[in-house]
Amino acid sequence: MRTLVVSTLILLSIGCSRSTPDPQPSKDEVSDPIETIQLDDVTAGSGVQFMYRHGGLETTNSILEALGGGVGILDYDRDGHCDIFFPGGGVLAAGETPGPRPSGLFRQHSAFQFDDVSDDASIASSQFYTHGCAVGDFDNDGFDDLLVTGYGGLQLFQNQGDGTFRETHVDRGLSDSLWSSSAAWGDLDGDGNLDLYVVHYVDWSWENDPDCTDSSGVADICPPRSFSGVDDVLYMANGDGTFRDASEEMGLVPGGKGLGVTVADLDLDGDLDVYVANDTVDNFYYVNDGNGKLSETGTIAGLATDDRGVPNGSMGVAVLDFNRDQRPDLWVANYENESFALYRNDASNVFTHASQSAGIYRLNSTNVGFGTVACDIDRDGDEDLVVSNGHVIKRPTSGLVKQKPILLQNEGNSFQRVAFAEDDYFGQSHLGRGLASADFDNNGMLDFVFSHNNADAALIRNRTSCETHWLGVRLIGRRSNRSAIGAKIYLQTSAGPQFRTLAGGGSYLSHCDPRVLLGIPAGATAESLRVVWPSGAEQQIEIDQLDRYIDVIEPADAAN
Repeated sequence: MRTLVVSTLILLSIGCSRSTPDPQPSKDEVSDPIETIQLDDVTAGSGVQFMYRHGGLETTNSILEALGGGVGILDYDRDGHCDIFFPGGGVLAAGETPGPRPSGLFRQHSAFQFDDVSDDASIASSQFYTHGCAVGDFDNDGFDDLLVTGYGGLQLFQNQGDGTFRETHVDRGLSDSLWSSSAAWGDLDGDGNLDLYVVHYVDWSWENDPDCTDSSGVADICPPRSFSGVDDVLYMANGDGTFRDASEEMGLVPGGKGLGVTVADLDLDGDLDVYVANDTVDNFYYVNDGNGKLSETGTIAGLATDDRGVPNGSMGVAVLDFNRDQRPDLWVANYENESFALYRNDASNVFTHASQSAGIYRLNSTNVGFGTVACDIDRDGDEDLVVSNGHVIKRPTSGLVKQKPILLQNEGNSFQRVAFAEDDYFGQSHLGRGLASADFDNNGMLDFVFSHNNADAALIRNRTSCETHWLGVRLIGRRSNRSAIGAKIYLQTSAGPQFRTLAGGGSYLSHCDPRVLLGIPAGATAESLRVVWPSGAEQQIEIDQLDRYIDVIEPADAAN
């Protein structure tokens, strides 16, 4: 193992300004602590103006129009500023093949100031009705490439390194023509090349579009139980820039009605596993044996259903270490009257549904959760949770069509919901879908982009008064895939350890800022930083300064 000498930087930190929270909620309730967390909608004047259009009409009630669109964060021109990509949705007319709408790419040239470069970058054109995106450097050239999913196919935009993209899915062997929702990049066989897991939804078409009604007999969108699921597909990289369908070869199981997916080393055995959030059927957990096979073990691991053994309507997913035990846990956003699922990793591929003990069991009695991210929003060293909500049917009998987003602040082993003023974005109701986090002004505070169904996207700036120190890490793989997807980061502070993993996929139809942001708890010191690369190499990083982003490059000759 190649190691760098660690120098410890001793810095005292001041906590984020906030008043004392309300008492700890009971296991079945969520209280609203008084906070000074400040999240401002800065969309107006930013140059970001984009609406995902689902194409639905008063006369159509297709399940297609319910899914919505995602958000992709990437630095496509490598200027150090996060840029934003939006899939555009599509056009619907009963009996006709759903058509495309243009996608959008917004280049950030200074903090929270963007230009629409969709046409200049040759990325606006869509070939089908689009939903989601996944960012990854599949050709390992140092420039972010972009996959777009949707009804009728995939598009793979290869970054040319000159500010433009080239659509290349046919040349690369991505022949999928089914209804894809989310996707995730990750190197599943450890060859240094990114593979691609594509999640499929259901077998809807205009020829298979049953009439469904609400309790009053009024026509509405059919639930997913009205349709059969469509098998997912796994594309393995051939090493020459092309891909092959290795779904059967790798052991994928049939069925599923997938909406969310993440790729990470969930069992900490050195290779990447796959978790799929399915809608109304068991979720999938694929354990990688390191020898070219995936085994679906969701039921055995405790990850397939809720704590009653009932499959949920699962949408968004995030990997986090909520209790700071240095094991990756899972968080899943679900349908109304189902518990949002917090699965605690108890080691040895055993997970416990911990929503009740974390105080959030009844959180979504009327919420329908979609995009979700785990992030240290207040920079206190533990990961908080954000969820974008909105209903899927037009006339729900319980809950509202538009719903408020949720911020859950981590209190150690439990969470509390943060209250917001009615004129704040988080205090208002939206038809939320995709969600991504990013540090747009590079100040160590995570900001957000929300995508809405048939409404303008929202750019949210984190202006929380926070004087704790922080460290941001951008990982660059050499023996590993260039995007470093699957890497694990261990930070030791005097207040205890922190663990993060750079997962592929996550949220819902979206991709977050891949840089890892680590908050140093108030009064604590940063002692050591260690990276475990997807190749298995371990690297100790010298900490000589905080409150900045650093590039960590994997040594080409690193040895285990």
